[in-house]
Amino acid sequence: MNKSEVPDEVINRLYIYARCLEGFREEGKKSFSSDDIADRLNIKSTLVRKDFSYIGTMGKRGVGYDTEEVLKEVNQIAFPIKERKVALIGVGKLGSALLNFYGFKTQGFKIALAFDKDRRKIGSEIRGIKIDDINNFKKRVKKEGIKIAIIAVPSEEVVNVIKEIKNSCIEAVLNFTPSYLSSLNNCSNDFIIRNIDLSSELARLSYYLSEKESTKRN
Repeated sequence: MNKSEVPDEVINRLYIYARCLEGFREEGKKSFSSDDIADRLNIKSTLVRKDFSYIGTMGKRGVGYDTEEVLKEVNQIAFPIKERKVALIGVGKLGSALLNFYGFKTQGFKIALAFDKDRRKIGSEIRGIKIDDINNFKKRVKKEGIKIAIIAVPSEEVVNVIKEIKNSCIEAVLNFTPSYLSSLNNCSNDFIIRNIDLSSELARLSYYLSEKESTKRN
């Protein structure tokens, strides 16, 4: 099935299913039921079956789903390109951690370029990636054909970083800065932005935890 025929909410869950199925494979679990994956992810088994039906995956009665087969089908939709290069802007503590994050590789992504404005960092290497001057961003990403950038800079640097991105071939941004980017002015309508606010996510978890604790006390 073409990826465009799968609803966005299903696509979002496919990435989660992929990680879960990889876990099953590592555990030596050659087959699984919709209940198995539902219990692992804390969702309804009916939703799992419905989602899998979008990609043409049907379990066998009494046997369930074949782990390798379903993982292959999920990956074909969720990760259609074998490897997609990514550019990282900002090599502070978070940026360095992202360069060392093995999970990108397992999901078909590779941080191929890293940029910073700090002269003390430029020229140094992290896991074989040489940190380049941000002034070379446009030229380097064009040469490598990179369409995705990760921003991991302090809030006060965002404006300058956006200027670099606007003038480049980048079409999608994963933003890890505290500044929420709703749009990039003067960029094309198909520009994609995803904001990852770690502190807000922790605050949200704390809220739900407090609610749970309050319920128990009452």
